[in-house]
Amino acid sequence: VHDRAHKTQIRQAVEEIFGVRVLEVRTMSVKSKPKRRGSLAVIDATDFDTPSAKRAAEGLAAFGEPGRTLVVLGREGEDTCFKSFRNLKGVAVHAQDAVGVADIIGAQRLVLSPAAVEYLTTIARKPEREAATA
Repeated sequence: VHDRAHKTQIRQAVEEIFGVRVLEVRTMSVKSKPKRRGSLAVIDATDFDTPSAKRAAEGLAAFGEPGRTLVVLGREGEDTCFKSFRNLKGVAVHAQDAVGVADIIGAQRLVLSPAAVEYLTTIARKPEREAATA
């Protein structure tokens, strides 16, 4: 919903799109967190053929405002990427199976490799599968 839409516009749009009758519209305005916009990136760790802190720093500089950055990488074949980020100021690098919720919540920027995304997604969905089989 556009932040300048009023209740009548919202009601008319919902009725038209979903073919329902709307009895009441309640709205809430929440201030955005501009520092969090664009705070998630996925990098191709295989692009780092050789360790390069300079290249890693340039990539982070293009990523937006500096801040606590967490880089999460897979265990296999991402060593050169790990070496590229590990000594940068304000950057913590963790293996996918060694990162915790507190690490992720405490980071202003999160950088993941595709392997880490896949691993963390699998871990996050585990309870769904276990509940389905029970």
